[in-house]
Amino acid sequence: MTALQARAALRRGCRAAPQLDVGWHCVLDPEGAVQAANANVATYRLFVGKAGKGAGTVTGGAIECGLFCTDRLDAGTIVNLRAAALRGSRFLRWLGGCGGTRPVCALRIAGPTKAIAVFAP
Repeated sequence: MTALQARAALRRGCRAAPQLDVGWHCVLDPEGAVQAANANVATYRLFVGKAGKGAGTVTGGAIECGLFCTDRLDAGTIVNLRAAALRGSRFLRWLGGCGGTRPVCALRIAGPTKAIAVFAP
């Protein structure tokens, strides 16, 4: 098993814990992880970026753009991304897989995906 396959199996073997959920926080289900290791589920790269002359952060799932701006996720995974402007800036819009001007975007992974948050001063 490759490192990516092991990581995917551990994520699939994760039982949600809403009281801990601020990203990928959950309670590991070892039996579920072992069963998931045999699952043949496609994983795809999610790239999250920032554009524009303003400053901000994008978070969601394991993404904390500024620190980590890419991840590999199972097909069908839904990631809720949130763009937050830093002081002196404002969020304008999303480009790529996300669209619109709301700072929150629900994105379903169905292939390699990009989501770019545009910030202005």
